[in-house]
Amino acid sequence: MTTTKRTIEKIYMMREGINPTVIRNVSVERLYHFNCPDCQGWWTIGDLPKIEKMFCPYCGQDFGISQTIYNG
Repeated sequence: MTTTKRTIEKIYMMREGINPTVIRNVSVERLYHFNCPDCQGWWTIGDLPKIEKMFCPYCGQDFGISQTIYNG
């Protein structure tokens, strides 16, 4: 099981003439970009689930997925 380190930030809304306000309910999403090895179709998935097999949405070709996360 891989644990992803979470970073918490304070994000401020800045408006002229008003004191800075902390924005609440902000979410962070990690995007994964893929190119199909067969048809070269390109697509994006947000917050990739733990899967071992994926299908190209363009040509239907299936291929294996191996995910390694580097925290550096």
